[in-house]
Amino acid sequence: MYDQGLNRDYNNEEDEFRSELLMILAMRREMMVLTKAVKEIQRAKDERGQAAPSPEKRLVMMNSAEVKKTLKICDRTLYNYRKKGALRCTKIGGKCLYKMEDIEKLLN
Repeated sequence: MYDQGLNRDYNNEEDEFRSELLMILAMRREMMVLTKAVKEIQRAKDERGQAAPSPEKRLVMMNSAEVKKTLKICDRTLYNYRKKGALRCTKIGGKCLYKMEDIEKLLN
């Protein structure tokens, strides 16, 4: 009687192991397909000769301190510009970053 229960436990463990192994193999196949697709996309981009954007076209961001120094304004004025929508910011990691082109528009 004891031996039969022990065999059932082994069978359940084997079944669980097999199903986990099959899941891992399926995930590995999917990963290989995705890796191949990424390589094909990269190869296509290289063939088209996409170069890095020129420095003029790159997105230039400034932090609050740089904006205040450039515009010669204080914290409160910068806050008011944001609040009124005159100057938009993008928050990354809790810090406000401003697009250089938005600052230039504000100056003009």
